[in-house]
Amino acid sequence: MNSHKPSRSATKGQRLAAQKKKRLSTDVLFRALSEKAPGGIILAREGRTLYANRAYLQLFGHADGSLVVGQPLLNQIAPECREEVAAQVRRREAGSHTPSSYETVGLRQNGSTFPFRVDVVRIQLEDGPANLAFFTDIRRPK
Repeated sequence: MNSHKPSRSATKGQRLAAQKKKRLSTDVLFRALSEKAPGGIILAREGRTLYANRAYLQLFGHADGSLVVGQPLLNQIAPECREEVAAQVRRREAGSHTPSSYETVGLRQNGSTFPFRVDVVRIQLEDGPANLAFFTDIRRPK
C-alpha cells in the first residue's frame, strides 16, 4: 500500500510558511493602521527608533523617516528634558516601574520646541521586547 500522507518535513515546512504569511499580514495590518492614525506612533528599543509613522514625522518636522529610524529617541527631545526622558527609557528597558504616560517637550527638526504627551507600552516582538509609544501635541485644541 502506497500512502500519500505528507512527510513530517513537508508538514513542518507548511506550518512555517503559514506562520510567515500570518506575520506578513500582521505587519501589513500594523503599518496600515499606524499610517492612518491621527497621532504619532513609534516602535523603539534600547533608546533607538525602529519605526515612526507619518503623523510622528510630521509632528517633529521630518519629511521622511531617514533622520529618525535607527537614531536615538533623545534627538527629538528638547535638551532641557533629555536627562529625565533618558532616565525613564533606562528604567523601562531594565523592567523597572516607570510611568506609562507623561508630558515633556519635543524638539522639531527646525529647532522649535513644543509640549507633547507620550503614552508608552512595552510589547513583545518576534526579535525581543520593544516600546510602542503614542505621541500627542498637547497644544492642539481638543
